[in-house]
This record gives sequence, C-alpha cells and structure tokens, in this order.
Amino acid sequence: MGSRYRFSTGAFCSVLLAIMAFASVLSAQEEEEELDFLLDLSLEELANRDIVSASNIAERLADAPARVIVISREEIEQRGYADLVEIFSDLPGIDVAITYGDLYFRPYWRGFRKGSSSTFLFMIDGVIMNHLWFNWTDIMVAVSLTSIDHVEVVYGPASSVYGPNALMGVVNVITRKDREQDGTAVNARFATGSFDTRIADMNFLYKKDDFRVGLTGLVNKGDLDAESLENFEYTKPEYLGDRSLWGGFLDNPSIAGTVGSARENIGLTANLFFGDAEIGAQYFHFDSGYGLNYAFDKMQPGVWIEDDYSLYFRHSAHLSEWVASSSMIRYRRSDVPNASNSLEGFGDAFGERGVHFGFWQSLNSSWSAFQDFDVNASEDLTIKTGLKYESKDLQKAYDLPYGPFLPPAEVDAATYSYPDPPVATPRIENRANWIDQGIYVQTKYRISHLLQSEESHFLNFGVRYDDNSFYGSAWTMRAGYVGHFGRFSAKILYGEAIQEPTPRQLYGGWAGSGSSPDLDPEESRTLEFYVDYTREDLQFGFNPYRVRIDDSIMNLTAGPVNLGQRDIFGFDLHGYYQLQASNELRFKLWTYYSFADTEEQKFTADEEEVGKGVIGDIADHKVYFGVTGMLRDDLSATLRGRYIGARTTVETNPVRKVDSYFTADLNIVHPNLFARGVGLNLKLSNLFDAEYFHPGIRDASTGDSPGFWDEDGIWRGSAGWSNSLLPQPGRQAVLALTVSY
Repeated sequence: MGSRYRFSTGAFCSVLLAIMAFASVLSAQEEEEELDFLLDLSLEELANRDIVSASNIAERLADAPARVIVISREEIEQRGYADLVEIFSDLPGIDVAITYGDLYFRPYWRGFRKGSSSTFLFMIDGVIMNHLWFNWTDIMVAVSLTSIDHVEVVYGPASSVYGPNALMGVVNVITRKDREQDGTAVNARFATGSFDTRIADMNFLYKKDDFRVGLTGLVNKGDLDAESLENFEYTKPEYLGDRSLWGGFLDNPSIAGTVGSARENIGLTANLFFGDAEIGAQYFHFDSGYGLNYAFDKMQPGVWIEDDYSLYFRHSAHLSEWVASSSMIRYRRSDVPNASNSLEGFGDAFGERGVHFGFWQSLNSSWSAFQDFDVNASEDLTIKTGLKYESKDLQKAYDLPYGPFLPPAEVDAATYSYPDPPVATPRIENRANWIDQGIYVQTKYRISHLLQSEESHFLNFGVRYDDNSFYGSAWTMRAGYVGHFGRFSAKILYGEAIQEPTPRQLYGGWAGSGSSPDLDPEESRTLEFYVDYTREDLQFGFNPYRVRIDDSIMNLTAGPVNLGQRDIFGFDLHGYYQLQASNELRFKLWTYYSFADTEEQKFTADEEEVGKGVIGDIADHKVYFGVTGMLRDDLSATLRGRYIGARTTVETNPVRKVDSYFTADLNIVHPNLFARGVGLNLKLSNLFDAEYFHPGIRDASTGDSPGFWDEDGIWRGSAGWSNSLLPQPGRQAVLALTVSY
C-alpha cells in the first residue's frame, strides 16, 4: 500500500533561502538579453521564426502547411502555467475534461470527443511520447517547464508525416539544447500553494565547444480541492467514509476513507550531445490516484501509476550539399506498475452490495528505428522522406488479481485476504507482438516564378504508407497551397489521418469495461482554409475547417465497436495586438473565438441506428482572451480568461447539460526581485472562485440522484462508474521562486 511523504515547510523555505543567497552573486545577463530580444520582436518577425513540427523539417511559421500556434518560453513564464496540461485551457478549438485521475485529462480537438485514447501526438523534440498501451498523453503533467524553449501546437491531421494517431494534431515540446557561449545555464522554479501544491523544477545545461550535457528534474505534487468535491453528488466525501458502503476497509487508511487523490508526478531527463550525435534518457512517473473519474460510492481514490522509460541515440549528418540525414534508435517502456490498486464496491448478480480490493498491471515495451532524409533538390523544391520500423511487445488483458468479494459488514481489514501484487514479469500467453512499418515522402515546391510573383507561394504534397502486423495497412496523404500577398497570407489544406485502436481497447477489458479484438482504425479527412493579416503590431486570423471521420470507435456496453460517421464544421478566429504605451510600459493582447457544429450517427446498445445528433460534450462557442502588461524593469502581470459555452452531454449521461462558465487567472512575475536572476511570481487561478464543471469522460453515467439503501437492503446509488460531472477547483494561489543564471 505504501505511504506518501510531504515537503517540510521549514526545509522548503531553507532550500529557497539558500538558493537565493547563492544565486544573488550570479549573473543573468545572457538570459535577460534573450528575453529582451523576444519582447522586442514584432508580430511580423515572430511569424518568420522557424518551426519543425508541421512537416518534420525546419520552415518559417508563416510557410508551414498547417495552422500552428507557438507558445514561447516567455509566454509560459508570463502566464504561470503549472504544467503542460494547463496550456490546453488557452488553445482555441479544444474542449477539455479534467479528472485529475487515471485519465488525467481529455482534450477534444475540433469537436471530436474520444474518451479512451488521444487524438493527437505528444512529442518532446520530435520523439513520440504517447503511452504504448493506452495512447494516452497524461505524462504531460510530468514534463519540466524550465527545460522548454517553446511549444509547437499543430492543428489538423499529420499522419502523412508521423504515422498513426496524429488524427487531429501534434503537440511538440522543443527543449533548450544549446546556448550561445560555452559555460553553464541553470533555470529553476520552486512553488508552493493551495491544494497541497509543491513543485520543484530544475534544468541544467553545460556547453564546451561541441560537447553539451543537459539535465532536468521535476517533482510536482498536489491534491484535489476538497471543498469543490461537495459540488457534485458522487464526489462528495461522505461516500468515501460511509462504513455501510465500505465496511472494515475503512480501518485501513492507506486504501480507504481518504478524502482526496494526491498526485506525485516526477520527470527526469538527461541529454548528452557530442558533435552531431545525441544520447537521450527520459523517465516519467505519473501518480495520481483516480481523481474525480469514478463515483465515490463505487471506487475509492486509490493508487494509479504510470511509468514511462525511454532511451535513444540520434545522429545527424550532411551527406552532401543537398542531402542531410537523421537517424534514431530507441528503446521504450510504458507500464502500469503493480503498485496500482483499487478498492471497488458494487452489486452482485442479485443486487447485494459487495466490496473487493485488487491490483492492476500492464507491461509494454518497444524497439524502434527511424531514418529520415532532407533533400534540397533545387532552389524551389525540397523533399523530406523517411522510414520507420517499430517492434512492440504489448500486454493483452490487465494482470488483475482481486481479493474476495464480500458484503461490507463482513470485511475485517486486518484479516481480509489481500491478493499478492502481480509478478512484474510479462506472461507469454498474455502478450501481443506488433510490427509497425512506415515510409513517407513530403514535398514542398516554390511556385512564385510560375505565378510571376515576388511573394512566396508554395505547393505541398505528401503521402505515407503504414503497415501494422495486427490491423493491416493504410495510405494517408496531404496536399496544400500556401501563399503570401503583402500583409495577407492564405493556406488551403487537405489532410488524411488514421487513429489506430489501442491495445487497451482491443485486449484490456474487464468486468466493468469491455474490449474488442476486431476493431479497425478510424479514418479522418480534413479540408481547411487559413488566412491572416499581419503587421508589426497587429494580427488577425480566420481558420474554417471541415472534418469527416469514418469507422468511429464507439464504446458501447459490451465493448468498443466501429460504428458510423462523424462530421464536424467549425472555425477559429484570432487576434493579437502589441501596444507600446510608453517607454516603460508595453502590452500584449490576444483573443480567440471558436465555433463548432458537430453531427454523428446515433446507435443503441444493440448497434441499431436511431438517427443523427450532436457529438456530446462539445461547446458550440468558446472565447479566450489574455493581456500581458510589461514594465521595463521586468515586472509583468498577465490576466487570462475563458468563456466556455453550454455543452450537451453524451446520451449515456443522465445529466443532459453542462452549464456555461467563465473563469480567469492572474499571474504576476518579477524575475529580478531579490537579485539579478532571482525572482518571484504569484499566480491566482480561478480568480473569481467560480463554481463550474467539466463533463464526465467515458459513458459519464453516474447521474446525480443521491444514493440510499432501499427497504430490501439494496444500495441504490450511482447509475454507472464514471462521474457525470467533474467539479473543478475553486480559487487557488501559488507562490513560486524562480532562479535563472
């Protein structure tokens, strides 16, 4: 069962004071000059920065064949993000459901609700990090923010570049890997605040000629907001401590009765660079419990852990003046270790309530090799091509030993026959071996001379073939035009993608959630248009899109099945404005508006079509805004706000509507308050202490009618396992010490 430790406040303060004293004698001149450079860039200059994620090759942001949003390190610091998940609260066209539990968050891109997998690829420096078994991206909360240079968010299908699972987009974290001069750079952040928040995040980079080494460590701890739990029926703490529901298990506080779902997320990375070669090692530990995901009368918060290990070697070389090569070999593990456990309570075949305790385990690994070539065929034509080979050793069903299923009154915590945790060794009869192979070609052709234009105009075309030894092969392609007309730019884009069924969906069912080994990949086709107007201090953009998804995987009672089609029309509007109010005061303002009109075929549990309707849990209207005020002495204040319109829920959710809400966050930053490079920032989240909800994930079927024992002694509680509504935290204050030299 184990125990959780807490930071000592005195020790924490002592560490902060020691760091302040040490850093006060260090210079942060290089860091300050870099930030000043970013602040002085116009919007036109920012549009000309290079990105890599849209085509897996360096190109100007304005020339990329996709809608791309870049979030800079400066913006991460000014907005006060605590983890990468918080970035999604400011991205247009995305509906978010956050459970703070085993499925920590679900971002529904461009109107596509999917509860059992992620519809985007999460990468760190181009290395895919989606979980091997779930395809989840929850380890985003264990990624160091001090190591980030910027984040590239690519909208639209990208399977023709990256292969399966880039259905709706890509998030690529670009880390700090180099510096201008030889020497050492250290960036650190230590935070404490409401809901037991404790964060220690440090990044170290040393450079000497062609040799560089980078080290990063993160510990991010916290818990649920206990007060907000009262806002929804089946997250009320009274259910967790009810002896009639849990019996003697409440005498074992390590597995029952605890109000909250403490998180302890850890990220450790090491990178060694010598010349054109890199060795990288990554470890991410995601430990959240079950959060708000499950009804408190059916499951205690428990322990849920995911561990991810990655080791890779990457080498780049210029084979000639016009051909460059990039090679990577990687080993990876994605596990649910055997410390994960659950205490569950539900009715047997006769309705009599019983409870039992069990452990969960899933062990998965892969070897992969990638070879890519960049070919500058001429001044006007560039080609990107590559090969992929990956061998995955995957678990089928969970290793899931349970103790005896007993009526609560018969449970004695001291004598209960707790099961032994599963042996952390793969069982050959419970394994699946997948071989993934892929080959792709992407081309970019400048056609300015054909149009007799001095402006830049490009045609993009790409095609990819992927073959999976389990579910078969697929072709995907994309094509687009990108053109510039003075201060206007336009993009017309078409793309295809596939979303593979996950091993969890195929093999990993249990009594409470089915599986299906006959699933096919989902397929999407997207047509979109993007136009923007940019000058030094002002930018406007308009991005309408249409998405068609076939062979949608729907989770019915018996398990997931491929059923029907989904059609989504939407558009995003955005605006940016920079204002020099005086020699001392500058402002940055941004706003987004997103609209979504969704439709999907509807089916009964027996797979009979019953018409069409909206896709559940998607808000038709979303508005985001932010303003940052900056003084010349580095003091900045950022106010962010978001309005999320009302959402119709999925048909399995008895609570048929999630009300609209407005929330705002304030972050104040002074990076040189105590000494050069030693500062503070204060963040207030949910500034106005709004009471609001996210829609539940999966079938969200609990309902909100209070539970009770009927006259026959049968518990009449939650109607399902997954909570219908997810109460979100109230006002939170976090104070952070930052060190940079």
